Amino acid sequence: MLGSWCSSSRAPCLGAATPARGAARWRCRAAPLPRTAGEVAAWAAGEFRAETAKPDAAVSLARAALLLDLEEAAAARPDGDRTSATASTWSLERLDALAAEVADLLATRDPQALAPPPPRGGGGGAAPRAVRGARFPAAVLSALDAVLARHGYAACARHGAPLDSQLSSVLEGGRGSCAALPILHLEVCARVGLAMGFKVLDGGRYTLVWPRDETSGGGSLLSAGGEACLVDPYGGGALITVKEAAELFAVSESELLAGSTRRELLAALLAELQRAHWCAAVGCSATPLLAVPLTAATAVGQRVRQLQGGSIERAVAAAAKRVALLPRGAVALEAQLQLGLLHYFSGCYEESWIELGAWIEAQRAAGQQPEDGELAHALLLFERLQLELQLAQTVDAAA
Repeated sequence: MLGSWCSSSRAPCLGAATPARGAARWRCRAAPLPRTAGEVAAWAAGEFRAETAKPDAAVSLARAALLLDLEEAAAARPDGDRTSATASTWSLERLDALAAEVADLLATRDPQALAPPPPRGGGGGAAPRAVRGARFPAAVLSALDAVLARHGYAACARHGAPLDSQLSSVLEGGRGSCAALPILHLEVCARVGLAMGFKVLDGGRYTLVWPRDETSGGGSLLSAGGEACLVDPYGGGALITVKEAAELFAVSESELLAGSTRRELLAALLAELQRAHWCAAVGCSATPLLAVPLTAATAVGQRVRQLQGGSIERAVAAAAKRVALLPRGAVALEAQLQLGLLHYFSGCYEESWIELGAWIEAQRAAGQQPEDGELAHALLLFERLQLELQLAQTVDAAA
């Protein structure tokens, strides 16, 4: 049953978590739990769709990320072996514990960042003091950096490992991707009363965060040397000025500070999983300069000779979720093209034909010309797929 996928008998999260210290618990539903690996994967995928269908502000990043992990674990363990993650990870208690450590460190380092202690109840011990994260963002973020460093949470500094983009594995092992570590930062900050804004950059390959003033709807940016700064979770919480970030990622400062949605951050996490699974499927290095690119040119040039089935299936699953999450725009179009290509490489020609056809129409509507590189290759692949499908229909009719 579902509980067997954890290293204890406790089942993973089945309900929303309250972002407050000690309050995040999974709430079990009365419905029977899935038992087989296939049922677990299907259940997790359905719960992920339901979670991400909520209004964006209500989407739990931690819950959505752990549901992705559960689906990945079920797909990787068809024989029912348990995951390595402990119950405290699946129940979000590990995130609560990190938040509690931040509060404890503030009590000794910056006590003004804690609210006055509440009156003692009759015979009870002292109640925990609330963190005033919104009033003391710099102190809270400094304490968070120290706590995360103490536990070994840091950049994975490698490519191609799906576990680096799985929040459950990151919580257990410490090393995380440039999409997973921001989620860790945001979830712990929420538990100590510090609302954070964030921006997904470089097509989902990087994310920066900053304190957000929920009362005014604007930002409460940190300052260093008189310059407004953002926080780089993948860089160990280092500060980067808004001006530097805008120049580095080729965006305007207003676009940068407009922020991103939770769905876009989850799509960035899925992009990391997709890239890792694609490279595993084709057996190439995941280092960006050495990886086989997922492009129409690669498909037309028949550069891929052999595929690892399980990995290509996981790449398709990640790509499909990513397309469903992203708003319209250049990144969404790139994701749609990659989904069509992954369908092609996995042998699902009809699905590939549909996705490629929609991408080609969008490119034409945007004024792209057929001689443009990737569009020309996509058109050639689209025609090849049409011939394959027509031949299949002819064979079926003859039978």
